[in-house]
Amino acid sequence: DISEDRLHVAEGPADVLIPHLQKQLDAVVTVIGTVARTGISGALIGNTAEVVLDSLESDVLVLKSEEATAHLAELARG
Repeated sequence: DISEDRLHVAEGPADVLIPHLQKQLDAVVTVIGTVARTGISGALIGNTAEVVLDSLESDVLVLKSEEATAHLAELARG
């Protein structure tokens, strides 16, 4: 139920498009979804999200899927 004026869809590299759109909209908060990778490299955040985080000039909320959260819980249990 997102209105058309609030929905932004574009094709291209996320690490370029997301910061560009954030600046264009003067967004206060940017919400990014990410999925877990396997191993230690996937323990925190995905590569694309890491690059995007470094280039944004807004607050960021990163959401992980339930599958990613379960994977992180498994890693924490050791």
